[in-house]
Amino acid sequence: MHNDVASTKMKDEGGLVTVLEGLEGWGGLTALCHTQQSRGVLTELATATASRFVIALTSSAKAPDWVMLMPAGRVDTNDGRWFDNTNPQAVVDAFTSGKLQLPFDFEHASEIKAPFGDYAPAAGWIVELANRDGAIWGKIEWTEKGRAAIEAKEVKYVSPAFNYEPSTMQVTKLTSAALTVRPAISTLPALTSQKKETLMDKTALCAALGLAATETDAEILAAITANKALAASQNSGQPALEKFVPRADYDLAVARASAAETAIASSAAKALKDEGDVLLDGAVKDGKITPVPAWDHPFGRANQDNPHHGPLANYRCAGVADMVDAIHTGRDARCALDRSLHAVEVMLAALQSG
Repeated sequence: MHNDVASTKMKDEGGLVTVLEGLEGWGGLTALCHTQQSRGVLTELATATASRFVIALTSSAKAPDWVMLMPAGRVDTNDGRWFDNTNPQAVVDAFTSGKLQLPFDFEHASEIKAPFGDYAPAAGWIVELANRDGAIWGKIEWTEKGRAAIEAKEVKYVSPAFNYEPSTMQVTKLTSAALTVRPAISTLPALTSQKKETLMDKTALCAALGLAATETDAEILAAITANKALAASQNSGQPALEKFVPRADYDLAVARASAAETAIASSAAKALKDEGDVLLDGAVKDGKITPVPAWDHPFGRANQDNPHHGPLANYRCAGVADMVDAIHTGRDARCALDRSLHAVEVMLAALQSG
């Protein structure tokens, strides 16, 4: 089994634990303890349990330029533990802000041996990290020794070392990666199947975006996001109608629809009036209702014959005539301002009373 090096980092880094891979079995621990007996920190190392993340490099024994270092989302280990990689961009940002390349060694020698001054040669160097659909990928510059080991199929798998927050199991920072010989996650896809995906040529992509070929994945992603936002803003308005139907045909269709609606409304109104007249006439003939005679007042007498409504009493100029007579005779006009305001008050009171 592989083992974490929890040791003093749990105390020194406020709960952040460095997880290491690549120490094979208790035999490996015993051999290391024999050579470092004076270092009590290895006692903790011997009692710690490990997660092991392994990814097959390639079936064609060619050292790839880009390697998946951490799968997306929740990652379960064979020993029953799990880690949370739902914020991969934070891990990428932590690497970018550090401005140092990370070692890609053999069996985590840089994490286990290098701290004690022992020789821990690199198999390669992680020069760039990228967040690809939630998975963390690393661009690797292999050493001749690392490339030779891969091409000779002496090693086939990758194991990351990283810090995580114990209270949430959230991965926070990548510290290194290692070539190892034993996989620990049976459900993790091998890189052979992942490498079947054809990745777009980075130089061509940068050229299409108007970027320099040396831009990082993060900068390329930012440019793509900006272009998407610009396209969305340009397409958010109402599309031009002429792109879908000739304007003349559209106007004609609208005019016909409006005329049809008007005709239907007029026909419905006439039918309703005719029906009401028939019912009213029938009720009068049957004696169910009695017509109310016209008010016996000069202004209630018909003085017009309307072809649509019959006789009408239209005395809209009566107020003007009364005002002329009031001025002539020296009396108050019946339509004086105070009486008009009083009439308005009475009407408003009637409306407000319901």
